[in-house]
Amino acid sequence: MPLDIRIRFGRAIRRIREEQEINQEEAAERCGLHRTYYSGIERGVRNVSLMNIEKVAKGLRTCPEWAGKGSSYPAYFVENRPEGASCEAAQSVHKGTA
Repeated sequence: MPLDIRIRFGRAIRRIREEQEINQEEAAERCGLHRTYYSGIERGVRNVSLMNIEKVAKGLRTCPEWAGKGSSYPAYFVENRPEGASCEAAQSVHKGTA
């Protein structure tokens, strides 16, 4: 049985945060979220709203990819999104095709 979407999303967020070498408190601050709420997102116990997904994406300087690997959920993020770039532009920059 596949893992719950909240757990998959939380793991994706944790991976991005760890790659940026920041702790949960700093990540939460960047995202404009309370540290315990942010922790709950990473642990997969929060049912995150679209508004908060956007806050996480902006705070971690990422972009939600809604069609990652044929799925319809934002479990994958494209890192290092240039300021104001669209998701499509961020994907091409990340892949080196821009």
